[in-house]
Amino acid sequence: MEFIEKYGKTVEDAINLAVNELGQPKENLEIRIIQESKNGFFGIGARKAIILAKIKKENLIIEIKAREFLEKIISSMNINVEVKSILKNRTLFIDISGDDVGILIGKRGQTLDSLQHIITLVLNKNNDHHITVILDAENYREKRKQTLEKLALNLAEKVKLSNKKTILEPMNNYERKIIHSTLQNYEGVITYSQGEDPNRNVIIAPK
Repeated sequence: MEFIEKYGKTVEDAINLAVNELGQPKENLEIRIIQESKNGFFGIGARKAIILAKIKKENLIIEIKAREFLEKIISSMNINVEVKSILKNRTLFIDISGDDVGILIGKRGQTLDSLQHIITLVLNKNNDHHITVILDAENYREKRKQTLEKLALNLAEKVKLSNKKTILEPMNNYERKIIHSTLQNYEGVITYSQGEDPNRNVIIAPK
């Protein structure tokens, strides 16, 4: 990738312009300061800051590798979606949008979780620095989180009133953590997990 040139009242202003254009956080960019800004005397001799910026090669390789792999899968499924990605602090966030995202989400997000797991394995093969992958589609994970939090609170209240435990449907580790976290300070109930993946359940029981 070639450097882009940006001007600003300050170096930071110029960097922010580069961040916006390249769609990457500052830490993902290779930045070269060509000229510092100068206020001058009553405007005389003033000059803007000039920087060159481009996405760091290793960041670009990670993003491209993940996108190419995912887009091959999408192409083989003959579905119409758009893929966007950004790498922040060794975590790769990938977002899928479009009319056919439901196919990639699957029942209770199982297809999305499987794709996330596979991409993680692909990126970390022969890689000294682990990359965490968060794959989402049309904000599904946040919507699912809110649904699970509401479910947990409703079931906890029923457990308190009936004084009988309830067993939730099998969930993956991420979703079980949401239930546990939501109810960790809920008075009168406790939560724990039982069983083996992929059939591991959360139990909400009277305290």
